[in-house]
Amino acid sequence: MATAPAREAAPDPRLDEALKLLLAIGVVLVLLLPAARGSAASIGWLPMWLLGMPLVALWATRGFRLPWGRRPEATGLRAR
Repeated sequence: MATAPAREAAPDPRLDEALKLLLAIGVVLVLLLPAARGSAASIGWLPMWLLGMPLVALWATRGFRLPWGRRPEATGLRAR
């Protein structure tokens, strides 16, 4: 008897909205403020913190799914 695949839990909508808001603020800052495209001695490259980290956090809440293709197990191909 085959079992149904486990459903992935949806991210908390409040966390999802907060991350999207942080990402939108970061995009606006990087586009409109030249200083936000630079680097700070204490935290490093600012676009990474304003764009990259919110994007990775948003991706992590969705289970690190890749946006392309299928996994080798799903297509019947073996991994090397």
